[in-house]
Amino acid sequence: MKNILKKMGYTSILQDVLLVMFGILLLNMTFIFSDILAISIAAFFILKGVIKICNYIIAKGVSEFYKDEILFGIISILLGIFIIVAKSLILWVFRLGIGIYIIYGAIEDVVIALKLKKLGVGIWVPIFVIAIITAIFGIGVLLYKGLLIKTSAFIIIGYAAVNIIQTVLFLKNSNEIFK
Repeated sequence: MKNILKKMGYTSILQDVLLVMFGILLLNMTFIFSDILAISIAAFFILKGVIKICNYIIAKGVSEFYKDEILFGIISILLGIFIIVAKSLILWVFRLGIGIYIIYGAIEDVVIALKLKKLGVGIWVPIFVIAIITAIFGIGVLLYKGLLIKTSAFIIIGYAAVNIIQTVLFLKNSNEIFK
């Protein structure tokens, strides 16, 4: 059992090292990643459309259940093509939506902090400071196109680093665990 868990630990470390490399790749190729993401989503819709059209052709005359598949297949293919053609617009709308959502949440938190201040609750200061930092992050998302991807990259790298440390500690102490 001990050897199996050690092998699992080494596999986990390898996976986390690959995750760190992916995070570093994201940091250095932010805009290429967003293009790859848009193309992947478009390919998904196009493939889904082709499958729906094939379902229609295969089931034509056999079942009424698939009679709308050709319509949904064409719509899906057109949506995929639109995503490829307008990928910058779609990514901009996505970034705009996320940025506005973050700023909206920060404004709500500022209002809550001010209400807590009025009630004399001492925790209002950290809530207010975090809300301001969140609002700044939201503005950053609106203004800087790579911020979401870079933030995700840092989170991935941080997660993988913490997981590597945890696994190494587990492996170092595995003799004590299996006594």
